[in-house]
Amino acid sequence: MPRADEPASLLISARDTSRIVTTISTEDSLLTALTGFDVAVSDITLSRDTRAFIGEGGSVVTIAGQNGGRAGMVTVAAENNGTIEGRIESSLIGVHGTTATRDDVLAGVNGAVLTVGALQVSALNASVYTAVAKVAGNTVTRRTEASLEKVTVTALPATATQGVTVLARDESTFSATSKDFQANLGMFPSVELGKAAASNEIHKSVLAMVENSTLTVTGGTVQVAAVNDMSISAETEALATINTIGGAGWKTTYSLSLGGTAAWNEVLGSVTARMRDTTVTTAGTAEGTGGDVIVSAANTSAIHSKAEAGTTVTGGTNAAVGVAVAFNAIGWDMSGFLAASLDALIGSGLGMTETPSDVEALIERSAVDAGGALTVTADGHAAINATVSNTVESIASALYGASGMGAAGLVASNRVRSTARASLKDAESGGMSVRAGGALTVAATDTAGIYANIKLVSSSTTTNDGGAGILSDAAAWIGSDHKSSDGTKTISFDDLIWLEDDYENGGDGGQMYRYLGTGATMDLGGTDYTDADYWQKSLTTSPFPTGINLTDSDSVAIGGLVVRNDVRSAVEAFISDVTVDAGSVSVTAEETATITATADSTVSSSGGSAFGTGTSLAVNGTIATNLVLSSAEALITGSSVHTSGDTTVAASNASTITATTKSMVSSGADAIGATLAFNTIGWKAQNILFQAIDALLGTSIGDEQPAAVTASIVDSALAVGGPP
Repeated sequence: MPRADEPASLLISARDTSRIVTTISTEDSLLTALTGFDVAVSDITLSRDTRAFIGEGGSVVTIAGQNGGRAGMVTVAAENNGTIEGRIESSLIGVHGTTATRDDVLAGVNGAVLTVGALQVSALNASVYTAVAKVAGNTVTRRTEASLEKVTVTALPATATQGVTVLARDESTFSATSKDFQANLGMFPSVELGKAAASNEIHKSVLAMVENSTLTVTGGTVQVAAVNDMSISAETEALATINTIGGAGWKTTYSLSLGGTAAWNEVLGSVTARMRDTTVTTAGTAEGTGGDVIVSAANTSAIHSKAEAGTTVTGGTNAAVGVAVAFNAIGWDMSGFLAASLDALIGSGLGMTETPSDVEALIERSAVDAGGALTVTADGHAAINATVSNTVESIASALYGASGMGAAGLVASNRVRSTARASLKDAESGGMSVRAGGALTVAATDTAGIYANIKLVSSSTTTNDGGAGILSDAAAWIGSDHKSSDGTKTISFDDLIWLEDDYENGGDGGQMYRYLGTGATMDLGGTDYTDADYWQKSLTTSPFPTGINLTDSDSVAIGGLVVRNDVRSAVEAFISDVTVDAGSVSVTAEETATITATADSTVSSSGGSAFGTGTSLAVNGTIATNLVLSSAEALITGSSVHTSGDTTVAASNASTITATTKSMVSSGADAIGATLAFNTIGWKAQNILFQAIDALLGTSIGDEQPAAVTASIVDSALAVGGPP
C-alpha cells in the first residue's frame, strides 16, 4: 500500500515514527526478601493522533492541473510506525504496563473537487509495542481510518491498476512477555509471590469508506479496502524453580512453592470497508475495457497466548503447586481475569459481554457502473492459538515423617464471536442500480484457525528411608580419595573423586568418578568429569540399600486440565433490493474454520512404605471441549438480476472440529483418572458437568441452536444467460 513518503504530484502526509523506550535493570543479588513482583514498577502512557487531510467538510477545496487540465497523482497518507517498549530486566521482580488511550491514524479528503491522474488515500499503523517484566501488559485503544466524504473525483490514470484507492491497514505488533522466574529461594527468609502475567487488551477499528461522493475513473480501478493484519502475542515463562529447601537428611522441614502464570489477549473492534450514498463509474478507454470496482475487508491477524508453569521442590515435607492459564477473547469484553478464567472452566458466560468482531464489506444506497468486474468480499482469516505447558515436581525425603504433594491446574481457552458479512443493499426495493461489464462477486468467508493445547506433567515422590540414604552417601564419601570441593589437588591413576550434590561443571552430583590418566595437578571443582578419556563413573556399590520407605511416606500427585474453545460465528453474503446487470453473478458464504482442542496429561505418585502403610495417590482429570455455534447464509432478496452468464448462490460449512485427550496416571497404590472430550455443534453453552451427563446418558440438557447453512433467492426476478 502507499506509504507517507512516496513521491506524488501532490503529497499530503503525516508520519509519527516516535521511539519510546524505558528499561530498568536490577541487581537481584541484593534482594533480601521476596514480597511480590511490584518491588520494581514502570509504566508508559501515551496518546497519539496522526492525521493527513484535504478539506475539513466546510469550504470546498478544488485541485486540478494547469490551464484547466488534470493534476497528476494526488496522495494523502497518514502513518504511525514507531516503537513503544518497556522492560524490567530481572529474574525475580518487575511490573510494567503500557497504556495508549489514543493511537489514531486518520487520512481523508472531505469536501473537495479533484481532477487528477489518480488519487490515493491511505492510513497505516505499523507500530511495535513491547512489554517485558514479570507482570507485563499492553492496553491500547486505536482507530485506523481512510475516507472520502463529499468528494467529486474525475481521474484518468496512467495504468489500469491506478485510479481511486482508499486503504486502511493496521499491521501493528503487540508483544507482552513474562520472563522466567529464576532464583535459589533458599536464600530468602520469606517468599510471597503473586501471579506472573502477560496480557494485551486491544480495542481497535479499521475503516475504509467512501460516502456522499461521485467517482469517475476512465481506464482505471476504484478500490476501497480495510485490512487488520496485527500480530498479538502474550507469553509467560516458568514462574518458579525451588531446589533443596529444608533438611532432606536429618529432619523434615516444610517448604511451599506456588507457581502461577497467566497469558491472555482481549481483542475488540471491527474491520469495515464501506461505500455508501455514492456514484461510481469506471468507464473504458479506446484502448481497452473499463476498470474494476473492489470493496474488501479482511482480518488476517495472528493472536497467540502461551503460559508455562514449572515448579520443582526438593527437601523435607513440601508441596509443589503450579497453575497456568492461557486464553484469548475475541469479540468478548471481559470484566476481569478471574471471571474469564471461570468462564473458561465452566462456560458460564459470567463477566463476559458479547461485542462481535465484525469483518464487513458493503456497498449501500449507491449507483455503480463498473466497466470491469465488481467485487465485494469479507474475509475472516485470523489465526488464534492458546497453549499451556506445566511441569510440577515434588521430591520429599527425610529420615522419617516427610510427605510430598505435586498439584497442577491448567486452562487453555479461546472464546470467539465473529461475523463476516459482504453485501450489496438498498433501503427500498429496486432503488439501487449496479452494472458490471465483467463478473459481480459478493463473497463472505471464515477460514480462521483456532487452536487450544495443553501439556501437563505432575509428579510427587516421597522417601523416608530411616537414614539409609545418608549412610549410603557417607560410605561413598568416606571411600573417596578426594572431593570436588577440595580445590586444586595432585591426583594419580585410579583415584576416586566424589562430586558434591550441587556440582555443575560436568558430571553427576552425588556420584563417584575414577581417574584414568597419569599423575597430574588439577582443580577438582572445575573439571569436566564427563570426559571419557580421563574419567569413568565408579560402579562401587554401597552396603546400605536405598530407596526403601521404612515409615509412612505420604505422596499425592494431582493434575487437572481443561481445554475449551467457544466459537460463535456468522458468515453472510447477500444482495438486497438491488437491480443488477452483470456478466455473471456469484453470491457465496463459506465457513471453513479449523477448530482444535488438545489435552495431554501425565500424573504420577510414588510413596507409601515397605510395610503397607502410608499413602500414594495419583489423581488426573482431563477435559477437552469445543462449542460451535455457526451459520452460513447466501441470499438474493427483493432484487432484479440480469446476467449474460451464470448466476450462483451458494452457502457451505466445511469446518474441521477436533477434541483430543491423552491421559496417563500412575501410582504406587491408588490411581484415579477421568478423561472427557466433547464436540458440541448447534447447542448453546452449558457447564462441563451437564455436558458430561449429556454425553453419558444421551439427555438433551441445554438449548438447541442448530448450525444453519442456507442458500436462497427470495422475492426476486432473474433473467439468466449462460449454458443450458
